[in-house]
Amino acid sequence: MISMTGFSRKVFQEDGYNFNLTIRSVNSRFLEINFFGLMLLPELEKKIRKQIKERISRGKIDIFLEAQKEGETAFEPEINLRLLEKLIDGILQLKKKYLRRVVFSLDPFLKNPAVVNFGNSHGRNSKIPQENLEKHFLSCINDLIVSKAEEGNEILAEIKTAVSRIKELIDQACLQAQKTENELPDSFRKKIQQLLENKEIDETKILTESAILSAKISVTEELNRLTAHFKRVLNIIQDSTKQTKGKELDFLMQEMLRETHTVISKTQSEELIDTVIEIRKLVDDIRQQIQNIE
Repeated sequence: MISMTGFSRKVFQEDGYNFNLTIRSVNSRFLEINFFGLMLLPELEKKIRKQIKERISRGKIDIFLEAQKEGETAFEPEINLRLLEKLIDGILQLKKKYLRRVVFSLDPFLKNPAVVNFGNSHGRNSKIPQENLEKHFLSCINDLIVSKAEEGNEILAEIKTAVSRIKELIDQACLQAQKTENELPDSFRKKIQQLLENKEIDETKILTESAILSAKISVTEELNRLTAHFKRVLNIIQDSTKQTKGKELDFLMQEMLRETHTVISKTQSEELIDTVIEIRKLVDDIRQQIQNIE
């Protein structure tokens, strides 16, 4: 099981320059790769994207690369205020023209190397040699994968603990549901006797009405589906050959929550309701965990 969250960093020297490479991965529905800092040559960026796509299926991957010539003092980010002001003036004119319905953020502008230069003289048009950078990127990507796997294993351990408890509760819920159905005729008979003040009761009528009521409140089908979903979840988390599990597990968690909701709405057993509520809580906890899984 692989987490979508990970971090790796590599500091190295090449061709007379000091490099600081950082790769950070966070949750996202799809795979998104962003580069910041030193502009890479198109050929190198294409290779890096290809490597990441082959090994990571989901997540927002931010790659930061800084370069500084050996012996130079630390640099400060340079902001092109003139260009930034022109961009903002243009947006304000649009807001005025369209009655302030235009909403914008400075983030896209600040990410543009033409507006903010993080590399001093080594910015977008840098002449820094990049022929030997690929191996460092691959090493940093490997470290990121290891980081994601370690966090994924921690999440998996927590999920397994919750799954073990859910199995116990489902077995308990099935017994409670069967007990409720078995006790229904006697319970129905007692209620009728109270209403009729111990007058003679047609036993056939009692059994017929009990069967009708039992069919209405029976949760056997719901518990069977809940059990089937649970077995599928168990198979997925035990399958070591399948790395991308997040979307399928999230779907199954939704289905399990749907079945527990139906059980609670149909049953008349308070003890069964308490058991299913505990199942719901555990399923919801697992669902929160798998939001971070590829």
